[in-house]
Amino acid sequence: MTEPYPEQRLCPVIWGHFDDNGALDHWDAHLTALCPHCGQRFPVRDDMLGQQIVCPLDSCGKALQLNPFVVDSGKNRSEA
Repeated sequence: MTEPYPEQRLCPVIWGHFDDNGALDHWDAHLTALCPHCGQRFPVRDDMLGQQIVCPLDSCGKALQLNPFVVDSGKNRSEA
């Protein structure tokens, strides 16, 4: 895996989870981001947006840059 350049930013997201039939089951309650170094998701707080951070996972700790915006399909969100 190649190391990301500082210009490469991670985009925090709110994930939707689907049941076995492909119907929306529920939305995550928190933002997460995917570390390109270790391949694991980690929680993102609002105060982390737009910041340079290190991956909070003990097994990684590599430098990351988060976008100042998030991907959230909230306008289409419904309680399942």
